[in-house]
Amino acid sequence: MKKGQFSAGIGLLILVISFIMVSYFIQNNPDFIENVIGGTSIDNFAVIFTLVVIIGTIFIPLTFIPLIPLSVFTHGWIFTAIYIVIGQFVGAIISFAISRKYGVPLVSKIISLEEIERYEKALPKENLFWAIVLIRIAIPLDALSYILGLFRDLKLKTFAIATFLGIIPSAITLSYLGSLELKYQLISFAMFVIVILIGYGLDVRYRQGNKLKKVAN
Repeated sequence: MKKGQFSAGIGLLILVISFIMVSYFIQNNPDFIENVIGGTSIDNFAVIFTLVVIIGTIFIPLTFIPLIPLSVFTHGWIFTAIYIVIGQFVGAIISFAISRKYGVPLVSKIISLEEIERYEKALPKENLFWAIVLIRIAIPLDALSYILGLFRDLKLKTFAIATFLGIIPSAITLSYLGSLELKYQLISFAMFVIVILIGYGLDVRYRQGNKLKKVAN
C-alpha cells in the first residue's frame, strides 16, 4: 500500500470513529445536548451546519461528517440530508471555480500530483457526465471538484448537474446512518470497510495484471 493510500485509509478510519463517538455521546446524553444548544435557535443551527459543510467541502481535509449526528438530533435525517446537499453543492461549485481560475499551481498544493494524474487516467473522455455522477456517489469528499476544474473541456453546467445528482445518495446515506442506533452504525461501517477492502484488492490485481501485460509485450 502506497503512503498516500495509507494516509487516506487512516483519515477515513478517523472519520468513522469520530462519527460513531459523536453519535454515541448524543444518543446517551440527549438532555445534555439539548441544554448545550438550547440557546441557539433551530434555524440558526441549520445555517451554521450548512456553512460548516460548505467550508469542509472547500478546505480539504476539514470535514463536516462528525457533526452529522448532531444535525440529525436537532433536525432529523431528512433535513440534514438537504443541508448536506446544499452545502456540498455550493462548496463544489466554489472549488471548481477556484481550480478553473488558478489551475495546477494551486490545486497541486491541495492535492498531490500523483492523485491528480490518477484521476485524469481514470476519468473517461466519453460519458464523462455519468462518470462524475458515479464517482460522486462512491467518493463523497470533494477533491474531485478541484481535479475536474482542470478539465478545460468540461462545462460548468455539466459539472454542476452531475455533481448535484452524485452527492444526493451519499448525503441521504450519511444522514440516515446518523439516525440509527450505535450497533447498526457499527454494522453499516463494517460492511463499508469490507467493500472498500474488496475494491482495493480488485484494483491491486487490475494494476498488477496491466504491469504483467506491459512486461509481456
